[in-house]
Amino acid sequence: MDTPDFLGDDPRLAAFSEGVDSAEKLLATDPAASAVRSRSVMEQIIRWIYEVDGSLRQPPENTLAGLLHSAGFRQILRSELWRRLVGIHTLGNTAAHSAGPIPRTQAEEAIGALRELLRFAEKRYLHQEAAAPTPPAAEWREAPSTRNTAIVQARGGSLLGRVLRSTGKGAVLVLILIALFFALAHFEPTRPTVRRLWAKTRLWVPSLPENPASIIETDRGETVRCWQGPDGKKIYGNVQPADGRFKPCK
Repeated sequence: MDTPDFLGDDPRLAAFSEGVDSAEKLLATDPAASAVRSRSVMEQIIRWIYEVDGSLRQPPENTLAGLLHSAGFRQILRSELWRRLVGIHTLGNTAAHSAGPIPRTQAEEAIGALRELLRFAEKRYLHQEAAAPTPPAAEWREAPSTRNTAIVQARGGSLLGRVLRSTGKGAVLVLILIALFFALAHFEPTRPTVRRLWAKTRLWVPSLPENPASIIETDRGETVRCWQGPDGKKIYGNVQPADGRFKPCK
C-alpha cells in the first residue's frame, strides 16, 4: 500500500485513505466490490474538494456525474487525472449494475487514480500557502512605483522636463526674433532707393547729425526736424523721435 503520510493532517482525508486501503484489500477476493468501493471513496473526496475550494460552484445536478463533469472541477485537474476519475465512475457503475466480472487490472487502475487524487488534494489544499507564498507588503507597494517610473521614461521624461524643453525651444525662437528686430532697426541702407523704401517701412531710425538742416512747424503745432539726405533732398523727419514715426519734410 502507498498511503501518503500527509493524510493525517486532516481527519477526513485520513478517512479517505482508509477507504482506499479497504478497496485495495478487496482486490484479491472481489475486484467488482473493490471497484464499487473506489467509486464511493472518489465521490467523498470530490465532495470534500467542493467544500474547501471557494472557486468551485455546486452544479445544478448535485450527483457524482454532475460534480465530476462540472467545468470548474475539470479546470483544476490535469486532463489525464480527470479521465482516470471518469474511468473510476464508469467502472464502479458497471460493477454495481452488472453481473459480469470486473478485471482485476481495471480495479487496480482505479485505486492508483484515487491515490493520485489524494496527492492532488494535499498539494492544492493542505500546503497551498507554502507552495505559493504571498509577496511581502513592502515589495507589493514598490512594484507600481517602479512601473510608473518606467512608463514616464518611455514617454520621454516627466511633465516638468517636457515643459522645460518646449519652453526652451520657444525662448530661443523669441531671442532670435528680438535680435533680428534690433538688427533691422539699426540697419542703414546706402542706396537712395533702398533708403526711401526702408523709410516707408517705418523701421529704420537713421543716424542723423545733432543739428537738423531745417525745423518746420506744421499747422497742427507739430515740430518737424528735417535733415539733408545723401541724395541732397530733405526726405526724412519725425514728429516725436521716441515713437519712431517718420514723415517726409516739405
